[in-house]
Amino acid sequence: MNPKNSSPLVPTLRFPEFRDAGEWVEKSLGEFIEEFREKSSIQDEFEVLTSSRSGLVKQREYYDNDRITERDNVGFNIIPPDYLTYRSRSDDRRFYFNENNLNITGIVSVYYPVFRMRIGDNKFFVKLFSHYSDIIGKYSVGTSQTVLSLNELKRINMPIPSLPEQQKIAACLSSLDELITAHSKKLDALKKHKKGLMQQLFPAEGQTVPSLRFPEFQDAGEWVEKKLGEIIVLEYGSPLPEQKRNGGLIPVVGSNGVVGYHDNALITAPAIVIGRKGSAGQVNWIALDCYPIDTTFYVKNKNPESYLLFFLKLTLDKIKLETFKDNGAVPGINRNEIHSIKIALPDFPEQQKIAAGISSLDELITAHSKKLDALKKHKKGLMQQLFPVVGEE
Repeated sequence: MNPKNSSPLVPTLRFPEFRDAGEWVEKSLGEFIEEFREKSSIQDEFEVLTSSRSGLVKQREYYDNDRITERDNVGFNIIPPDYLTYRSRSDDRRFYFNENNLNITGIVSVYYPVFRMRIGDNKFFVKLFSHYSDIIGKYSVGTSQTVLSLNELKRINMPIPSLPEQQKIAACLSSLDELITAHSKKLDALKKHKKGLMQQLFPAEGQTVPSLRFPEFQDAGEWVEKKLGEIIVLEYGSPLPEQKRNGGLIPVVGSNGVVGYHDNALITAPAIVIGRKGSAGQVNWIALDCYPIDTTFYVKNKNPESYLLFFLKLTLDKIKLETFKDNGAVPGINRNEIHSIKIALPDFPEQQKIAAGISSLDELITAHSKKLDALKKHKKGLMQQLFPVVGEE
């Protein structure tokens, strides 16, 4: 099914210098695509580029991560700088195109066609393929796993603007991609920082003193070891079938987080809800009154004057409760086993200090996550306006 010109091929948003440039022209991709056919034998060391990666990786990492052995490959395609590739097999009829813009000669498996745009801007066509991915996917053949050959890709008609407009769109979207990548890296760095900080602020296994301590607690002595059951009780959540959830502002919490909303709460905020079945051992911090359902436990703090609930949440995160789940058909955790786990805890003031530090870091991570999501939504909306709406025959 090719796009058809049922309406003018003009995007709703256009850069000022192209507003009077007329319609985009529907053309076959075969007019633009030039295949690269050079082959290479398997070597001991080379760089590998795949359409699912943002950069080149070493041969060994490629084999290990993708579970591909040398026997599975009858050869490799060389991908020179400024060429495109994509994995020609898909489980969901979606195909992801990647440009080798690293100025390195890379190698991809034979399942990745290698080509360039003989006419036109490579970066623009990567965005074009992404935007019209549903149309492209319909050209793939097969059932459970579909295949899109380069010849089939060449058959597809797409609306194409002039080269200057291609370059303008590509530059705009590429700068937005760079911004998204920068925010993504910053978010990853914050998450890694938090992980490292947690490892230092809590004692290592078998220890009762953390490797990093706030100055005012340097001489506070060892943390006190107790069983979890001395500090908390894991209470069972209550059944609430989906058809009985009345909407409203009260989160209904399942094993893996919020699964709906209701008009009545089972427990007051803040709350720790732990997956009992399914996503067993997942620790969810809920800042509102909520309704934990029967696939969960919720935490009852036996002594709130001595133990800060958010610090207990951090402690439970550190324990990794998911490692205690059984091997049943539906994985689950046993609360008696969790109650018997021994943990080391500091005095209340040190709990507060650690909790405040991690909480402020969590707020920063949340803020960056929201900013990243907003940028991705902005890019999606921008692409919808920068490319014409097309029909199908």
